[in-house]
Amino acid sequence: APTEPSLELLGLFPAFHVNNAGGIQVSGELAWSAIVSACAAEGKRVHALQVDLSNSAPANRTENSSVTHTRLDAALRVLRGRWSPSTILCWHADLVRLLPLIHGAQRRVFFLHRIEAWQNPGWLKRRLISNIDHLLVNSEYTLARALEAMQQLQDMQSEVVPLGIGTPIEGPVRAPDAIPAAIMIGRLEHGERYKGHDVVIAAWPHVLH
Repeated sequence: APTEPSLELLGLFPAFHVNNAGGIQVSGELAWSAIVSACAAEGKRVHALQVDLSNSAPANRTENSSVTHTRLDAALRVLRGRWSPSTILCWHADLVRLLPLIHGAQRRVFFLHRIEAWQNPGWLKRRLISNIDHLLVNSEYTLARALEAMQQLQDMQSEVVPLGIGTPIEGPVRAPDAIPAAIMIGRLEHGERYKGHDVVIAAWPHVLH
């Protein structure tokens, strides 16, 4: 198969779709939208390979994006695409397995969101993550835990990039009311207790005090 035109960046993301809207997916879609806009202004080609294991997103393909529904399909898409990007941006730990299939990249960037680097990542995932050139993390805490669990990351170039909200808030910021209020929204699923919802609930009386 002929090699596709060279890419400035190839992104590996969980699928951007309303039925697959977890925090990592939403942050990835926001980041990719910004990347596409910035690269288009400079005439640079980029492409996102979206992997949708929930089978809820349409398997369509555009100039800047394509969707697959299984890990095997994603691997075949990488091999058939014959991409040779300058940079690979991997947005989820489960997608690092695709990196060895992509040749010629000068930089491999991985965004670490949560516990996938220190909660039983497995030897293969550890090895693939340790071969990344640049590590991005969403908080100092995440970076500290990752470095503690994976000593091979100590010498890796890393950068903390806090997640944003998309479009900046316009206008003056309103001062808090006389009685400040807070709202916390999250999924209280039993299988996600590792996220520490119970710790936040237990700590909240101390915050009020």
